[in-house]
Amino acid sequence: MAKRTVRKAVKPAKRKTSKTPAKRKTARKAPAKRKRTVKAHGMPMIPMSDENRKALWNTYRTLQSRVNFALDKLKAHFQMHATPHTLLEDRRELLLLLGECNYMARACEEARAELER
Repeated sequence: MAKRTVRKAVKPAKRKTSKTPAKRKTARKAPAKRKRTVKAHGMPMIPMSDENRKALWNTYRTLQSRVNFALDKLKAHFQMHATPHTLLEDRRELLLLLGECNYMARACEEARAELER
């Protein structure tokens, strides 16, 4: 039989402390608050011009056409029994465009609601 070895108990290391006292930081002044009108979700309202509204709707329409094209492309690749990698790429592109289109739709609806006020 092999001899059992007994380990010595090791004391935990002492925590090092600094020898100089800590300096206190001076308190900062609070920044001046601006008065702004705020939307329901916390974003500041900025009056929108007619050109900006038209640009939003034009961007939305172009995104919508890109979404339709990406969907047709995905359907065509699916019918041609393309590789899974190609289908995943088409799906990612479609989902990205749908997300952007959704964002633009919200922006257009907010612009329309602001115009009606």
